[in-house]
Amino acid sequence: MSTRLDEAVSNSTRETIDELENAMNKTYNITVFIRDDYDHCDTDDFQKSDILHQTVVAFEAVEERAEEGLKNIGSLQARVMEIQDTEISNVKSDIKLMIEQNNNQLSSVRSQLSSSEEAVRVMGQTLATQTEAVISLQSKVSDQEDVALVSDITVSIQAWQVKLLLIILRRDYKFSILTLGIGNAINEGPLDPFGTHQDLESARASRDKAQQKLSSAVERKYELEQQRNELEQKLARGRAHEMKLPQLQSDATTIESRSIMLQRQFGLLKDTSSMLLLKVKHIRGEADVAEKTVLLKKEFGLALLHICNDAMIDPHLVDEVHKVRTEIITGWDGKMLDEIEEVAAEIDGKISLLGNLPSIKERL
Repeated sequence: MSTRLDEAVSNSTRETIDELENAMNKTYNITVFIRDDYDHCDTDDFQKSDILHQTVVAFEAVEERAEEGLKNIGSLQARVMEIQDTEISNVKSDIKLMIEQNNNQLSSVRSQLSSSEEAVRVMGQTLATQTEAVISLQSKVSDQEDVALVSDITVSIQAWQVKLLLIILRRDYKFSILTLGIGNAINEGPLDPFGTHQDLESARASRDKAQQKLSSAVERKYELEQQRNELEQKLARGRAHEMKLPQLQSDATTIESRSIMLQRQFGLLKDTSSMLLLKVKHIRGEADVAEKTVLLKKEFGLALLHICNDAMIDPHLVDEVHKVRTEIITGWDGKMLDEIEEVAAEIDGKISLLGNLPSIKERL
C-alpha cells in the first residue's frame, strides 16, 4: 500500500507539473502578443482570443490533472484508514479466536493421546501374557503327545522295554502321566482327559484378539499424534502471525500519517493550479469578453507576472517562468511600474532559490 501511495503521488505530481509547463508555454505566447507598443497598435482580436483560449484550456488541464491526482491520493488514504480501522482489527480478532480454538483442540487431543498411549501399554502387556499362556499350553500338549506315543508302544512290548525306551528318550515323565498314557492306550480311552488342546485353542483365540486390539490402539495413537502435530504447527503459525500484528499496525499508522502529509502537499499543488486558472480566466475576461473594456499592456504584464510568481513551485518550471518574465521586462517601453519591479524581483528570488534544488519530479 505504501508503494502504491508513493507511485500515485509521484505520477500525479509529474503529470501535473508537465501540464503546468505546457500552460506556461501558452502563457509565453501572450507575452509575445503584447510586446512592443501594444497599447497603440491595431491588434488581431481573433488571434488574441485564440491565444487566450488556448492558455485557459492549458490551465484547465493542469487543474483537472491535479484534481484527479488528489482524488486518487484521497482514495488510497481512505483505503489505508479502512485497513487500519477495520481489516487489521478483524484479522487480530480472527487470529486470537483461532489460537484459542487451537489451544482447546490441542488440549483435547493431548488428553486423548495420553489415554491412547496408556491403552497401548496395557494391551501390550495383555498380549505378552496371552502369548506366554499359549507357549505354556503348547509345551503341555507336546508333553502329552509324547506320553501318548509311549503308551501306544507299550501295547506291543514288555514293561522292561518301556523302561529302556524311556532311558533312550531321556524323558523324566511322572509315573501318573505314564500310567495314564498306558491305560489310555490299552483301554482305548481319551488321549486328552484334561482338555489341554481345547485350552490351547482358547488361549490362541485370546492372543489373536489381544493382537487385533493392540493394532487398533496403535493405529488410533498414530492418528492422534498426527492431529497433535498438525494442531501444534497451526498454532505456531497463528502465534507467528500474532507477533507480526503490532508491526503491521505500526506500519499502517505510518502509512496513514504519510498519506495525510502527501495529500496536504499535493493539495497545495491543486490549489495553485486552481488559482492560476482563475487568474488566466480573469485575464481572458478582461481582455476578450467585453469589447468596451480595454486591458492595457501594463495590466497584461502585471497579471502575467503574478501568474509566473504563483507558478514558480518547482525547479522544473524555471525555464518557462524565466522566459515569460524576461519577455515582459525586456519588452517594456518607458519607466517600469514599481509593482511590476517588485513582482519581477520576487520571481528572481524564487528562481535563485529553487534553481539549486532537485525537482519534485526527480525526488519522487
